[in-house]
Amino acid sequence: IIGGWWMAKSSGDAEPPGHNLSLNDAVMLQHIHETNETNDANFNSTTPAADPPVALVTNVHNQTQKATKATGKPKKRKKIPFGTLAGTEVGVPTAAEFNFEGDPTPPGCAHDYFTFVNNFGAHNNQLLTLLNAFTITRALNLTLVIPPFIDVERRRQMKPIKAYNFSLFREHGFCFVNVYKASMGNLRKSSAYRLFRVLPANTSRPYAFLRPSTLVQAEVNKWIRKLPANFTAVHRRTDLRGLYLCKVPEEEKPPFCHMHLDYIQSVRQSLGIPTKSAFFVGTDNPAIHLKGKGATVVRYNGKFASSRMLSAIVDFWIMVESGVFLGHPSSSLSMNVCNIRRSLIPPKDCFNFTFCEDRHPYIAGWPCGSPVVGIDTKL
Repeated sequence: IIGGWWMAKSSGDAEPPGHNLSLNDAVMLQHIHETNETNDANFNSTTPAADPPVALVTNVHNQTQKATKATGKPKKRKKIPFGTLAGTEVGVPTAAEFNFEGDPTPPGCAHDYFTFVNNFGAHNNQLLTLLNAFTITRALNLTLVIPPFIDVERRRQMKPIKAYNFSLFREHGFCFVNVYKASMGNLRKSSAYRLFRVLPANTSRPYAFLRPSTLVQAEVNKWIRKLPANFTAVHRRTDLRGLYLCKVPEEEKPPFCHMHLDYIQSVRQSLGIPTKSAFFVGTDNPAIHLKGKGATVVRYNGKFASSRMLSAIVDFWIMVESGVFLGHPSSSLSMNVCNIRRSLIPPKDCFNFTFCEDRHPYIAGWPCGSPVVGIDTKL
């Protein structure tokens, strides 16, 4: 990396505008380039990754070729943990992402920017944190730099635009960019946990504007075709069976703690749904199967099955589109699904799922039994 930086500095080639690289910049860009290459290979996305400056890519390639010739195999790159390098939480802009003035900021949006490292909890905690950030930045007249989602277990990043379509946010006056460089303006940062804890009591989280990406929607449609009309979807959250509302003696546990087949079938029977019809199950532990006979269970195992994050996102949107949804009130995934369902026109409810902290007409509440405290905070 040092050699590549020195060659870029000492070469006669002109550097791209706005990319006078320091050593830290070169290290940061190389780390982002490696991360984007890994994500594109894993998710088979047609969306092009953000490329670092040409001079840097060329010199890194030359250094790799030299190492290959000397040893017969490419030099193994050292993995860098998330959060150790300043700036790794935001993408590096390419020329195509800028307008004619070299700035991707939408017209009328402030050149004061806000971002965070989205590393608190699993994906649905990160999604909730991002929605809070959208609401807060609009209220404070800041432009949000959308950070990548982080697969905490695999230590990988994913561009949010791979999974979600944010065009409705733009149409409804939210200011955001997907990339940032220092010349654009001042950048403020916050911790993800602090953003996650904010429940704007006098405003709604923008659930109504969230949509899946074209890539995700194609997978959702493919799996819905395997299910009957107005199908039932179940969120079976096994790792919460001893926490929050389920932290009680076994005989007192609510039925959603285990989400056994007999409970699912009794609910469907009470709603007049044929118990032999297929239903969808999304779970945090696919190895634990529903025990019982006479039921056809459909689970997602498509092109994103190897990615726990992307497969959970496909599960999420299948649950949103279901006719009946059985969820777990202590789960942020179930909460997000239900908040989107009740934002639809006409709205869809969730079976036996109540929001104790609602402040009508705002949709930002947590369900009864939520583990989050301090929820009377006003924006």
